[in-house]
Formats: sequence, C-alpha cells, structure tokens
Amino acid sequence: MPDIEEDTKRVIVTFFAPPLSDKDSKNENLRNKVKLSGRFEKGGTIFRIREVYDTYRNGGAFPMFHYQDDPTIVRSLMDDHSKMFPKYALGDGMETRQGIYQEVARKRLSAYDPHCRFDDLSYITLAYKSLEPEPNQKLLDNWKSWTGARSIMEDFGGKVPVQEVIFLAREHPFDFSVFAYIVLMSFQPSEEVRPWVLYYIQKLRVERWFGYITLYAAAPSFKNSAAGSIDA
Repeated sequence: MPDIEEDTKRVIVTFFAPPLSDKDSKNENLRNKVKLSGRFEKGGTIFRIREVYDTYRNGGAFPMFHYQDDPTIVRSLMDDHSKMFPKYALGDGMETRQGIYQEVARKRLSAYDPHCRFDDLSYITLAYKSLEPEPNQKLLDNWKSWTGARSIMEDFGGKVPVQEVIFLAREHPFDFSVFAYIVLMSFQPSEEVRPWVLYYIQKLRVERWFGYITLYAAAPSFKNSAAGSIDA
C-alpha cells in the first residue's frame, strides 16, 4: 500500500460525460439529469467548463464535475461503496465517473487570498488515468514533476496568480475509466489572465501533453443557487 496517512482528507469527485452521439449538444439534458438525480444538491461544488470548443458539442468530454468534501457524506460512501452513484444511472447515453480520492498534497502559494470567494476562482484541471489499481508511491512522491504542475508554474511565472494547488489520488473504485489522479490549480481570472491561460492550455495539448486538461469555474450547488441551475 502507498504511504498515505489514515487521517488524510478524502473527497468525492464525480465527472459527468454527455452521450457520444450528437444528442444534447448544449448539455441541457445532462444538467437536468444531474439535478433531478437528487444526489448532488447536498452541498459540495459543481464545476463548469470554461473553454469554448470548436466542435458540435459544448463543454467537451466532461462539461461539468462535482466536488464533495463534506466529511459525513464522504464517510458514508467510504463505509458502503454500494452507495456510490452508478456509472449509467443518468440514462440516455450519459455517464458518471465517480471516485473517492485522497488529498495527497495542498500547496498554498504567495497569491493565496483566504478572503477570495470560491465562486470568483477558476481552476486549471489536470486528470490522468492509470492501469494500476492503487496509487503508485513513486507517482505520489513525484507528482509535481510527472503531472506537469511544476513546469506549468514555471511557465506561468508572474503572469498567472495561482493561489492553490491540490493533488488527489483515487482510492476507489479500481476502474480504468475513473481518473486515478487529479490536480486542481486555482487562480483569480482577469481580462488579461484568462485568455492567456486558455491559449496556454490549448498549446499544451498540441505540443507535449498527455492526460486530460481544461479550465473550469466553480458554481454554487443546486441547493444554494438562486437560479437553481448551472451553466455548462
């Protein structure tokens, strides 16, 4: 087993994938299905994609995902894996990729502002799959290198005020379709910063990247949203 303390923080991350066909190209049905499932309105945070893809489908492969760190909810799923949201529960060709993750590292940088509103932040999201059923200790120890987090920070320099970097490793399930490792890099966007970050992400995909990378923004949960909806 990898060297992770028992009291390490656990979170639930659920990615939502639209149907592979050209149905629901605006993701309206996907948003409604997630809301009506009744499983993602109890706190947590919905993240919505912030890239514009030049394709028939808005939002790319995963237009939105849900991040849940409520200890009671997380513990409930850890104690009984049968309570996890089924992969095909949304129906109509939609899929969910839900995992229990260990927070391996959380780095707060000089730009970190504890008073910054969660909804005002954007998140560069890096996600990787693995054929190994459990986290690899070498990958855990050297995550900043192989995920590209270190090189991204070096490229950003003073251009992007990254506030926090979080590294997550999947604990359950042992399913190749569920991301094994996730990196979240938060920053407060501005009219100058956001276009540069979008350009940089697209450049990474073309030049030297592997895994999944895109830009998301936090949105209020269904329960707390005045409009009762999320735009993806």
